[in-house]
Amino acid sequence: MAPIIHYVAFPVTASHDLAQFKEAFGLLGKADGHISSFQGLQVTEEGAKNLYFISIWESIALHKKFGEISLVQQDNDIAKQFRPVKDAMSAAGDNLVRYHFHLVKGTAIPALESKTTEFALITPKKDASFESVSKLGLKVRDVWDSNGHPAAFATGEENHDLILIIVGWPSTTYHLDTVKSDPYVSIVNEFAQVGTFDITHANLERNN
Repeated sequence: MAPIIHYVAFPVTASHDLAQFKEAFGLLGKADGHISSFQGLQVTEEGAKNLYFISIWESIALHKKFGEISLVQQDNDIAKQFRPVKDAMSAAGDNLVRYHFHLVKGTAIPALESKTTEFALITPKKDASFESVSKLGLKVRDVWDSNGHPAAFATGEENHDLILIIVGWPSTTYHLDTVKSDPYVSIVNEFAQVGTFDITHANLERNN
């Protein structure tokens, strides 16, 4: 069974000190089915507006089981240590972005470990099919990965028309400059004909 990526992003506030989440994320390494997890801020070039929590699990069922213990229940030690995470997510309200993705191709960890990580959330344009967008998305992933930029392609669990591509880069500037020439620019232009993109970059730290 392919791993699951749990993607969480929400706006940063003055009260968000990453250190307050350290104890909670330390527990993830002991959770049944947990593979790896990362946290970090959106890059300064984009205003450092969002905070990202990314975790990889063996299955949705195992992640949801841990979520029940850590975020839903109230009276256990794990839930108490996850209270800062729960409070931050609750405070985000409608600005909380939270998805599960099925990893289809590639390995997400090298991209997440890179100095800068690109997150591309993609949906089909009005007259495009998910199949056509998915086919091009896989091609994009292959071009990126074969040219030394670790990339992973995943599809949404809750939203079946949603695609996530994760790519590792040395920096945001390097990414934006690199894709101006082939072999990147032609396939990016082709992809843009069928897909709508929400692209952000983050500097992440691996928790475990």
